[in-house]
Amino acid sequence: MQTSTAEKRRKPRNTNSGMRVVRIGCKDGLGHTRWITADVVDSSPAGAGLSLSRPLEVGQPIEFRPSGDQSPARGRVVWCRDNKDGTYSAGVEFAPEGAPGKSGPAAGPAEENDFYEIMQLSPNADLETIHRVYRILAQRYHPDNRTSGNQPAFLRLSEAYAVLSDPALRAAYDARHREMRQVRRKILTEMEAAGGAAAEKQKRKAVLELLYAKTLHDFEHPTLTIHEIENLLGCPREHLQAALWFLKGKGYVQRSDNGRYALTVEGFEQAELAGAPPPEAALRGRLLAGPGEPASP
Repeated sequence: MQTSTAEKRRKPRNTNSGMRVVRIGCKDGLGHTRWITADVVDSSPAGAGLSLSRPLEVGQPIEFRPSGDQSPARGRVVWCRDNKDGTYSAGVEFAPEGAPGKSGPAAGPAEENDFYEIMQLSPNADLETIHRVYRILAQRYHPDNRTSGNQPAFLRLSEAYAVLSDPALRAAYDARHREMRQVRRKILTEMEAAGGAAAEKQKRKAVLELLYAKTLHDFEHPTLTIHEIENLLGCPREHLQAALWFLKGKGYVQRSDNGRYALTVEGFEQAELAGAPPPEAALRGRLLAGPGEPASP
């Protein structure tokens, strides 16, 4: 006889499920999938309790992807609470047969962070270095640190560490990471092949697309550093200086005192007029190094 949802709810929660960090995929108002990193605080066969940096809408269908060797699941949000400290707590109810289980490596998320960038590591870093850097950054970003605590950064760090500290998961991630770098190099090669004014137009278009997608995807943190732009486009910063100078001069981009770039209202409008792709396509094609070619504005 199949166990009912009500019976599952009566079972004690498991606070040591192994699902420490997960990706939550949900649809935005335009129907695009957005991925949010969340920390699992407890779980049961029927669902899980999450801590995350953004609110979820009650009743919202979601896809639940653990970072380890557990299979993805589908479900819906049953409650969400603002903790008044920049974080949110939420309860997720799994769909029938939807609780994550041990069934081999989970499929890679539609969007993937650069774990080496998050941990400020070289892809050649050894395991001892990974452990050491994690301890340093975890102390810095842990929410209990009143000086430099940062819950979203801590969740991203935990996700990166869970993968890079596991030899099998790291090997699979490294294969994808190499592919991402190859795609970025291809973008740069195409830009250089165009040559002259055409290449500069492509660079300006690419920067606008990056910042446009970042603004739509993460409105509370819509900025990128020159290092991030450089890595995401696979283009050395010295080749981006003219494009950034032009965009700032036109009032499309502004640079803050801490060196981060963001779109202005005029730049947001220009990105749309220039034919910026939908945010999901831009994120996959630029921020996450998926396929895509920059077009001239």
